[in-house]
Amino acid sequence: MMSSIQLMNDKLANLIAAGEVIERPSSVIKELVENSIDAKATSIFIGVLEAGKKEIIVKDDGIGMDRIDAENCFLRHASSKVKNEFDLNHIRTLGFRGEAIPSIAAVSRVELLTSLKNEPGVLIISTPSSPLVKRDALSIDGTMFKVNDLFFNTPARLKYLKSDRAEISSIIDVIEKFAISYPEIAFELAIDNKVILKTNGRGNILECITKIYGIDVNSLYEIKNDSLNFSFKGYIGKPDINYSTKNKIVTFLNRRYIYSFPITKGIIDAFSDYLAPIRYPLCVLDISIDSALVDVNVHPSKKQVRISIEDEIVSKIKKQIVETLKSNRPVYSFSDVKEKISVPSFTEKKEEYSSSSLFDTYAKELFEKKKESISHEKNSEEYYLEAFDDESEFSLEDMEPIGQILDTYIICKTKEGMSIIDQHAAAERINYEKTEHLFKTVKKSCIPLIPLIFEFSSSEINNLDEKKMEEFSSLLFKVERFGDKMIKVSEVPVFLNAVDNEYLIRTITSTILNCKDSDFLSHYKEIIESIACHMSIKGNSKLNYLEMTRLIKDLSCCKNPANCPHGRPTIIRLSKKSIEKIFKRSGF
Repeated sequence: MMSSIQLMNDKLANLIAAGEVIERPSSVIKELVENSIDAKATSIFIGVLEAGKKEIIVKDDGIGMDRIDAENCFLRHASSKVKNEFDLNHIRTLGFRGEAIPSIAAVSRVELLTSLKNEPGVLIISTPSSPLVKRDALSIDGTMFKVNDLFFNTPARLKYLKSDRAEISSIIDVIEKFAISYPEIAFELAIDNKVILKTNGRGNILECITKIYGIDVNSLYEIKNDSLNFSFKGYIGKPDINYSTKNKIVTFLNRRYIYSFPITKGIIDAFSDYLAPIRYPLCVLDISIDSALVDVNVHPSKKQVRISIEDEIVSKIKKQIVETLKSNRPVYSFSDVKEKISVPSFTEKKEEYSSSSLFDTYAKELFEKKKESISHEKNSEEYYLEAFDDESEFSLEDMEPIGQILDTYIICKTKEGMSIIDQHAAAERINYEKTEHLFKTVKKSCIPLIPLIFEFSSSEINNLDEKKMEEFSSLLFKVERFGDKMIKVSEVPVFLNAVDNEYLIRTITSTILNCKDSDFLSHYKEIIESIACHMSIKGNSKLNYLEMTRLIKDLSCCKNPANCPHGRPTIIRLSKKSIEKIFKRSGF
């Protein structure tokens, strides 16, 4: 019987190694840029054609290579940075894996042009399954890699690449993170001969953050901490700078971009008192730690690392963010609800309430309907006041408000005992269903007096395609590009006052830009939740008798009055029997 285990030939081994490191065009760029940074480059140019599948160029002005090094870098397990086990346990550079260049060369055609300062240059041409071609060349400052026809010899991997737009977004994201982590290096990224991102290399990280993410410098707080075993520094956004995804939480470890679930969760938890559920902050954080306490060789991409004192780091980061937010006391501004109403009377109905959302029944139809642009007839408050009919098919038991506690909870007496209402959760449920109702019934948009113009990052702008335009249109928004990194919102739903809700409109725009096409239905629900949260009264708000009564009346009109859109209870009932049991007046 023939043995089952046999040695692979070099060609097959190279292809497998390539799969560990080179998953997509952005992986190639990441490896090459890391080598440029390690070569002490002060300027790095990245050029991409056809999302990197046709051509990738990475050119730097760092320390070049002589002829021997230029040849050796194509050999497997060759490294200028790791020479023994001590070096492997004390990684201080970005690129250290010997497989990077050979892995790229295994799935593409590669040209390397390099030279040491004031010495003749060398050109190396690599084609899979062929010997290296070596030629003399003119001297250049630094090194240039040209990668052509990526995955041309592995059609299965080429087939499973994502769309060009998705691959370009991944490339932009990689370069944005490098630019933030290394502000002293001038980066230039060109996609299909158009410059998408360019930094000046002046070393100002705050300048890089504001340029890349398109936010004002006054919207950021600095955070820093020095401990015995580690230190960190960075910036967090004010709570009103928040997003529907976690991709603006960017963490670096010794200037290497990493993803750590405990660190990310700690940052989110620190903002929990300042952000609505499923909203995430802006945070750029660089952690410095002794390399002996970190294992960066956990995963080929090196995004996941193992940190021996991770719990201590998370605790310090969370504490520092909480203290920073408390000391700056960020303030939100919301429109007060001012209305005069009559005290309603309630009739008790014995009905089962469905927790199903209007979203389930009409959201898909909504996407196909066209909007009608008209002049503004009512303000947004009037639309919301009239969203529910006075006579609803739903009803709650008779609840008479008798006061508030902690300016957050409404105490009501009922026939059967008492009820406690969380006023914010109740208002969220009301506004959630009102917003659903308005999107379903009011097919009108209005033109703001002044067009709303918002700045976004290059990767977000890149997502604005025909499909996204249809999604905006389905929600009665009209948007268009305005320059390279801005979007102009020229029409909005008539029931969203553009003056009062500028922050909300930006949030909706950001959510649509960042959501994946397949997830738009779930993001539609998230958008309605954002509107509901923004328009709802908060805890620690004093309400008069009429306001409390109106809240209860509107809650009785909801399809699901028992829960807020996030699933939290709006009402807790205490029956007479329950109250007597608490006070030990029964059961003896």
